Amino acid sequence: MHRICHQKIHSVFTEAELEQQYYDMERLRGHPAIADFIRWIARKPPEYFDRSRTTREKRGR
Repeated sequence: MHRICHQKIHSVFTEAELEQQYYDMERLRGHPAIADFIRWIARKPPEYFDRSRTTREKRGR
């Protein structure tokens, strides 16, 4: 999975939600926030990466 997509999924859902409700791609794509993100990211080039996001490592956690 593309890094930015993985980050988005974990920013929207908890681990428990992913395990219990959104455990496959169809269910993920059906969620409004993810559907909006997919429409937005589809217009970006394949190599696109949102550099404004920071990782936990960069934040010192």
